[in-house]
Amino acid sequence: MKSTLFLLAGLMLIGAGYYYFFLSQPEQDKTADVVTDKLFGWRFPVAKFPSTGKGGSLAYSDVRESGGTAQGLPVRLKIPVIRVDSAIEDAYISDDGRMDVPAGSKNVAWFALGPKPGKIGSAVIGGHYGMKNGVPFVFYRLDELKKGNKIYIVDDKGRTLTFVVRSVKLFNRNDDATTVFTSDDGLAHLNLITCEGIWNRVNDTYPERRVVLTDLVE
Repeated sequence: MKSTLFLLAGLMLIGAGYYYFFLSQPEQDKTADVVTDKLFGWRFPVAKFPSTGKGGSLAYSDVRESGGTAQGLPVRLKIPVIRVDSAIEDAYISDDGRMDVPAGSKNVAWFALGPKPGKIGSAVIGGHYGMKNGVPFVFYRLDELKKGNKIYIVDDKGRTLTFVVRSVKLFNRNDDATTVFTSDDGLAHLNLITCEGIWNRVNDTYPERRVVLTDLVE
């Protein structure tokens, strides 16, 4: 009888260990408390924006002041399917020639040296991925977006622009980002970017970037 009980107890321990180390890991990877990558990590296509150069004056993101003259600038990003409703900051170029990031984890940042959302070309908006103290960052669920999902931009004139997801791609953090920031088809696009993969504690970064490519709905 005792030998049978010991056998059952041993099998239960083995089963619990198997679940923890193999079945539960993907969920743990996504819900673990991690700080987000400080940089989106691309070799930015400076040649496409030769007037930007490098330097601290362009490495700045902040919430745009209200009360100014309306210029059709984007002020809010809404993605109902993943419950995103966030203020939009302006992002420029960091000192090492990469796209700057939002100042915090709740807002997103529009690359203000590129076209405005709704204008011909590829507008780019970035947001942080990760979780801190159990609170997910703004683009934590960006991996749930699929072809056909709707994305909305509200500008400072009160207009709402609608974009539809065309495709989703993954890039290595050091890949050339020219196709993300530029286009030559004469259409208006909005591309969303965030980090992807398992946090590398040695380099303080994620290895990949998720890009959601969308088209303006006329």
